[in-house]
Amino acid sequence: MDNLSKQELKSILRGSKTAVGLKQVRKAVAKNCVLAVFVGADADEWAVEPLVNECRIYGVPVSDIFNMKELGRACGIDVSAAAVAVLKDE
Repeated sequence: MDNLSKQELKSILRGSKTAVGLKQVRKAVAKNCVLAVFVGADADEWAVEPLVNECRIYGVPVSDIFNMKELGRACGIDVSAAAVAVLKDE
């Protein structure tokens, strides 16, 4: 997952259900409905560390190869995103 291009990330995020933002991603991880999580490489460590720890507990892969601005753009939003989750199909 760590060798994705920006275009591949955009394709994955736009073709899947997603949760955007730390609160929404943490809720989705707790519900065990997440395939993968992307955290911004430039996000404050104190903000994303609890999420990363929860992902370890639930066995969810985490990638930090994109910055927050790239994550926001990939999701089609005009603001930066500290975290994005790709959700399982229900």
